[in-house]
Amino acid sequence: MGKHGCGGGGGGGGDGGRGRRPNANGQLATTFGAGSAPWRLSMSGFATWAAGLLIAGALLPLLSSAASSSAPSAPNKNTAQSVASQTSPNPDHGFYIGAGIGYYDADYSDAFLNDGAVTLFLGYDLNAYFAVELAAVQFFEDSFTNDRSARTTFKGAVFSPSVISKYPLDEHFNVFLRLGAGYIDYTTERDRLLPQTTDATTQFTFGLGVATKYLTAEYVNYGEVDELGLELEQLRLTAKYRF
Repeated sequence: MGKHGCGGGGGGGGDGGRGRRPNANGQLATTFGAGSAPWRLSMSGFATWAAGLLIAGALLPLLSSAASSSAPSAPNKNTAQSVASQTSPNPDHGFYIGAGIGYYDADYSDAFLNDGAVTLFLGYDLNAYFAVELAAVQFFEDSFTNDRSARTTFKGAVFSPSVISKYPLDEHFNVFLRLGAGYIDYTTERDRLLPQTTDATTQFTFGLGVATKYLTAEYVNYGEVDELGLELEQLRLTAKYRF
């Protein structure tokens, strides 16, 4: 990764109160929208909670299978219906493709950059509780000029494989946790201080969201992209088509 010199770190410029600062406990303070309260995520606490959710998700299919095998057998008159349901497609697994639009936020020292993003993805539902997915995201270019007239620009793209742990709320909705890695290819430039630099890095990523059969709303965090503190997040709405 290229190393850059970046001056002017300090106040939030003209951001209207939005920004984030890491604290001594490794917490990340994230604020979306002017005047909103910060949402703090403890990375160590999150990792513990995520591991617990994945273990719980892995046990749910086993418990469900055990409960089904111990249940009394259905009457003979339902045999034809049971055979028909076994031969019909299983909605809990199979391939899907999708696309979406969203908004990214990249806070870079005292520059606050945000713009639109588009997402394309291909996934496979292993069962009702787990899926694997490969996504590509394009972040549109944005620029920010601080109160010292230093102009910073950013654009980038992400290629991200991930595992998704789902928890069905009912037959229509589920909540999910995404854990994966993101290969981030980005370009930054800062007038008079930082020449245009293209770099790439691989980051741990996580996401949280709610989904229906065809639509998903999600928050994705790509972590701190480089040693200068470029923190990258995304909100997105996607639609999918199941094969």
